Amino acid sequence: DVENEVVADRKQAVFFGAIGEFNTRVTNDSWDKGDAIGIFALIPKSDPFAVYEGKYNLQYVTNGDDKFSSVDGAGAINFPNEGSLDFLAYYPWQEKITNFEYNIVAGTDPLYSNNAISQNKEAPNIGLEFHHMLSKLVLNIELGYNSVSLERLDASLNNVIVDGKISLSSGV
Repeated sequence: DVENEVVADRKQAVFFGAIGEFNTRVTNDSWDKGDAIGIFALIPKSDPFAVYEGKYNLQYVTNGDDKFSSVDGAGAINFPNEGSLDFLAYYPWQEKITNFEYNIVAGTDPLYSNNAISQNKEAPNIGLEFHHMLSKLVLNIELGYNSVSLERLDASLNNVIVDGKISLSSGV
């Protein structure tokens, strides 16, 4: 029994996501209904990463709380009877991920989580700690000498292109 819901398979992983540090796109430090993350289930200490039972880039969605559910039954992750799993996760979900590379899309605020390591069926509730991957620019503007108002002040940042890739395997 997990928060008044019956989990059909007691080995099924249940994911919860918390957002740390600076917050931009999301509402304060919370998720909005329909936010989708991508999750990878990995065999611990494998180099290169070995994906567990094809559980690569699975889409999980939230109803606006911190709990995420698989969008389809085939995407649910069940722990092995013996051993543990590591999990990587990112936001926002993208359909095409190749070689663990996430393509940054202008106007998005990518988040990344790699804290869920050595998880097993004995504790199926997985807490994912997400962190912002892009820098945040903050302008602190104050009134100058003999200034009485900031009305009609405009600030802009021109010719900035946000694109690139995030290696989900390393977080770089």
